[in-house]
Amino acid sequence: MKRVKTRSLLILLIGGMAALTSCSKDDGARPSETFDIRQLEGHYLYVRQSNLDGSVPGFMLMEFMGGQILKLSAVSEDRNIPYTIVNTNTIEILDSVRIVFERDSIWSTFELLTEFALIKAPESDQLAGKTFTGTYYHADKSVLHQNFYYRFAAGGNTFDAGFNLGTVERTESYTPINPIAARATLDNGDTEFMIWVNGQLKVNYKVYSPESTWPDFHGFFTRQ
Repeated sequence: MKRVKTRSLLILLIGGMAALTSCSKDDGARPSETFDIRQLEGHYLYVRQSNLDGSVPGFMLMEFMGGQILKLSAVSEDRNIPYTIVNTNTIEILDSVRIVFERDSIWSTFELLTEFALIKAPESDQLAGKTFTGTYYHADKSVLHQNFYYRFAAGGNTFDAGFNLGTVERTESYTPINPIAARATLDNGDTEFMIWVNGQLKVNYKVYSPESTWPDFHGFFTRQ
């Protein structure tokens, strides 16, 4: 992919956050009526960080581990961060950022966290053996590739990718992160990070750069 210059977010979750007083709500992610904030192990929290207009999105997946630890996975790295239970529906991460689980929404005191989904860990791999087609975008939401596809092998942790379904442009090895996410590091150092959430494969593509941790492109794909 051709590298483009984009305006980076001023504050990157993967590198640290600052507290903000305004909040961001996502009405599409709903904790169940049996939700218990003390029993989050076995769940993932999908989080999207972007500008308020939706540009420069970065997709992240937080896995609730034992001992009030979150394993945070994104395009650039995996790392563990502690969280604190504030009350019956709120956790706090990085000493200042609160995430609130309400019956009809999940939202945060950090306004650049713009989308959430609480996901119960599935028992089977959600990527292997499946094909996804969709569109890639520049960071400013303009179209990069109108048509693109990923086809994951049924075994062996590889996928084919290309512009026309069935015409393979490249084949890559990937590392499964859990049943719904994966990361591939290409021979040129570029990185692809993928999450299957709410019926959509969301992908960040980062062009290799030692100075940058934020993705250059993003795409949305549906299963075929």
